[in-house]
Amino acid sequence: MEQIGIIGMGNMGLGMSKALLRAGSQVVGYDIRREALDRLLEVGGVGASSPQEMAESVAVILLSLPNSPITERVVLGEKGLLAGVGKASLIMDMGSSVPSSTRMLGTRLAEKGAGMLDAPVSGGPKGAEAGTLAIIVGGATEDVERAMPILRLLGSPEKISRVGPLGSGHLLKAVNNYLYGCAVWASSEALVVAVKAGLDARAVQKVLATSSGYNRAVHDNIPNQVLDRSFPLTFALGLLSKDVNTFLTIAEESGVRIPLAVQLKEMIDLGVEELGAEVGDSRIITLLEKWAGVEVRG
Repeated sequence: MEQIGIIGMGNMGLGMSKALLRAGSQVVGYDIRREALDRLLEVGGVGASSPQEMAESVAVILLSLPNSPITERVVLGEKGLLAGVGKASLIMDMGSSVPSSTRMLGTRLAEKGAGMLDAPVSGGPKGAEAGTLAIIVGGATEDVERAMPILRLLGSPEKISRVGPLGSGHLLKAVNNYLYGCAVWASSEALVVAVKAGLDARAVQKVLATSSGYNRAVHDNIPNQVLDRSFPLTFALGLLSKDVNTFLTIAEESGVRIPLAVQLKEMIDLGVEELGAEVGDSRIITLLEKWAGVEVRG
C-alpha cells in the first residue's frame, strides 16, 4: 500500500484523501486544526504531528493550502517540510500560489535533493472526492512522470495538462481563476439588469447558457446557487479575491497593464468587506441586488 501525505485537510484536501483511500493508498495527513485532521482519521487516514515528521517517513506529499505565505511556512518554518525531506522526496503544491514563491520553494527543496511540482486543481470538493479534477502541472519531466500515477487517481486523464517548468501550473491557474472571476461578476450584473428590466430569471439563464454569453457562472453557479438562493460555500469569496490578486501580481511582474483586473479586484474586495471572506463566491450577486432593489430568483 503506497503512502501519500497530504497537508491541509480543508474540503479539497479531505476530498483528495477520500479519492486516494478509495484507490487503496494509505493517506498520512497533517493540519494545524485538530478538528480538520480528525475528519481524515474518521475516513481511514492516519495523522502526522508535523510536516517535518511527515517528510521523514513519506516520500510523496501533496499540499492543499490556501495561499503562498502559508505554504512557505509549511515548507520553511519550524518543523517544516524542508527539515525532513531527502533525495526521494517529491512535494506537489496543489493549491493556488504565486509562481515566484513556488519557484523559490522549489530551489530550496532542490538543495536537499527533493523534487517539486506545482499542480493546482479545478473541480471543487465534489471533483476532488470523485477523482475527476482538472490538474495543471508544472515541473521537471522526471518529477511529472513520477507523479502521474497519483495524479490520475485525482483527476480525469483528459483533464491533466502539463504546461511547462515549475511555476507554470500556478501561473495558468491564476489566469483561469481571473477569467472565472470576470464571469462571476459580469454574469451577476447581467442577471440583475435583466430581472430589474422585467425578464424572468430562469428564462434568462436558459438562453445565456445556450448562447454566446455562455460561461461557467451562467451554466453552473446561477442555476445551482443563485436562483434557488442556496449560495453554498463551494469556493470562498476570499479565495477568489486572493486569486485575482495573484493574477495582478503576475501582470505587474511581467510589466503588463490590466485595467479590468484592477477594477475587478476592487469590486470583489468590496464584496469581501460587505459579505465576509468565508462565503460562497456566488453570493457577490447580493451586492448588486441590494444596489438595484431586486432579487434574482427562479
